[in-house]
Amino acid sequence: MQTWLDEWCKGMRFRRIQQLTELGRLRDECCRSDGLAAREAALDALDASLSFQERHEGVPLPIAFMSMFAPFFVSPEGESIVRAYQVTSELAELLEEVELTPASVSRTREMVGPGWATYIDVPSGVIPIGRAAELRAIFVQPTVAERETLDPSQQPEENLSYCAVVALRREYGWRHGLWTDDRAQFLVDNVRREWGSPVEAAMPTFDEFLEQADWTKERFQDEAERLAYLVLEHARDPAQAIAEDVPYMAANHERRIPGRAREVADRFSLFRIVRLRPRNEELGNPEPGGDRRLWRFGKRITVKPHWRRVRVRGTNETRWVPVREHQKGPANGLPVHPMQRVQTTREAPEDA
Repeated sequence: MQTWLDEWCKGMRFRRIQQLTELGRLRDECCRSDGLAAREAALDALDASLSFQERHEGVPLPIAFMSMFAPFFVSPEGESIVRAYQVTSELAELLEEVELTPASVSRTREMVGPGWATYIDVPSGVIPIGRAAELRAIFVQPTVAERETLDPSQQPEENLSYCAVVALRREYGWRHGLWTDDRAQFLVDNVRREWGSPVEAAMPTFDEFLEQADWTKERFQDEAERLAYLVLEHARDPAQAIAEDVPYMAANHERRIPGRAREVADRFSLFRIVRLRPRNEELGNPEPGGDRRLWRFGKRITVKPHWRRVRVRGTNETRWVPVREHQKGPANGLPVHPMQRVQTTREAPEDA
């Protein structure tokens, strides 16, 4: 599958087939396409969510999560209202260097903007969470806080709403958490699933995933928000990143007809998504005389766990944070080999 979102759409089609079978009903037109089945599920959830809000009642977590997909299937005049990006392993390697500042927070809020939804796709294997799980997707939307008495001279307070998806590594099934960046509340998927495939029924809850990885909820939120800032910073500046389109084919394309759909689904996404990779830059500290020591990874290496100091968002304070063990170097490089140094023209060999 091209993206996690395509995997979710595939799951919605199988789930619809299963539900109709249990009701003793024949398959309908939505069972013929991943995109059509997902669209029905998302729009039904959006209607239910609006009904709860009109009654001033809390929206149940499963409905709130499902309704977040509705913007992908609501395209006024054919133009998508979703900005969608895919993270590459090269871009994810920069995550440990991200420090959130008031300026970056402001720029990110401008990128999200009112009326827009942002989707960040994380391919399998790029950001592990312990040994059993990995981060697969992040949704970011603006949320305007409601106030009963609002001074006309004041603007409504606006927070960013996050939804992050955790999935089993190389297995079907996922958990999710929702929160706003003011950290007022954190809703997570801890419901035991007695339906679905055996893998889904035995899948750990969201809290169990974090417990197995020895992650706190605060760390999970920090990592997800930092990744969102990293992606949006690169998306807004072409000088920082190379953007390329993920292969795309519309849901109603004739090549997605039953019988050939699986072949197409493995090659083309249902959605228009931009893949981001950082532009190559020279690394190292400047040398006297204007030269730089250039470094490259001849092989892929393992960076051991360590601690680094980062700035606390919105303040001048810093704190120590742990950096997990990770890989650096070419995506297809061989592992556990040392970094190789490339000599500059000003340096002479030792035996000269």
